[in-house]
Amino acid sequence: AGTGTPESFGMHQITVPYQSLKGTLTVDTAKAESQTVIRDNCLYYPINPDIDPTKPMVALTFDDGPGPATERILKVLRDNHCHATFCVVGSRVELYPSLMKMMVEDGNEICSHTWSHKRLDKMNEAAVTKQLQQTIDAVERVTGGYRLTSLRPPYGLVTKNVKNACINLGMTVYTWSLDTDDWISENPDKVMKKVQGSVENGS
Repeated sequence: AGTGTPESFGMHQITVPYQSLKGTLTVDTAKAESQTVIRDNCLYYPINPDIDPTKPMVALTFDDGPGPATERILKVLRDNHCHATFCVVGSRVELYPSLMKMMVEDGNEICSHTWSHKRLDKMNEAAVTKQLQQTIDAVERVTGGYRLTSLRPPYGLVTKNVKNACINLGMTVYTWSLDTDDWISENPDKVMKKVQGSVENGS
């Protein structure tokens, strides 16, 4: 017996049965690792099995909440049998606990929009990680355990520090292909006109 392995033995792989670790891990690691891939230094997850990719669809995302309009959005989604991704600002999460729980109960996805909506391109990796971890913790507390796995970076700004922080926290980066610019006009007719003129399958 010794404290080390002779170099001549080379590298060895040891397999530990997943069942022997069950209960000690916070996520289903075996399933996560089998489905997760890293591409362009970012984590990507498979399509939700409830989604039929052969049918036309768009992904709806709502940023900057939760807020006064969130309950109305949830009602519209519910009435139309739809789901969306809510990209929440962590500092607002505990102000609207019932709405956060409603998002989860209705089957929507919750995504991080950072803790304070600051530009991530101005931060080092530790500062980015703090923004993400604070939001993860707040959402878990308020919802009773929902674990964030995605980030919508404010202004769509992604740097190496952002990518590294996301990989370390097991998060995917979500951007967009169609920006409604609703925050500029705040005019429903203009927003609808832009969307209807640009939207396509997969937007």
